[in-house]
Amino acid sequence: MLARVNELVFTAADIASEASPHFKWHPSRRFQIRCELDAAFFHLYGIERDDVDYIMETFPIVKRKDEAKYGSYRTKERILAIYDEIAECIAKGTEWVSPLDPPPGDPRAAWTEEEMEMWRAGRGDELIAKYGLLDDADEPDDSDAETDPDSEDPADAEADESVA
Repeated sequence: MLARVNELVFTAADIASEASPHFKWHPSRRFQIRCELDAAFFHLYGIERDDVDYIMETFPIVKRKDEAKYGSYRTKERILAIYDEIAECIAKGTEWVSPLDPPPGDPRAAWTEEEMEMWRAGRGDELIAKYGLLDDADEPDDSDAETDPDSEDPADAEADESVA
């Protein structure tokens, strides 16, 4: 899990450390890693599949945006698919392996020192074009709920229910 967290966190020179490389920001790859972590934590906390399904339904903004963009609640579907794969591995006594290549946290998913120098020299646009980093920029970003003016604050919802 640490490798996945590192890849999600260490994406900029000002927050990366000597112990971790600076990972490239690939939205589709980050989406997959976040779903892998969600599914794994659901298992670690002993949450049953039906409850995972229910919990995912409590994110109406993510659901609405997924359905508008992809025609289905893709985030939930991906998390449940990974959850099911992990459950199967647990039942068989095997290890679940991410389909990502390179695997999460692998230095091959990070910038090389030469590429970092290009960024520092203001040549980031060349790297963006070279790796197609904006090609999947339309992937969902679960941080949208925080900036969405329609986002619901669970505390407000509870207050509304107690008044009714």
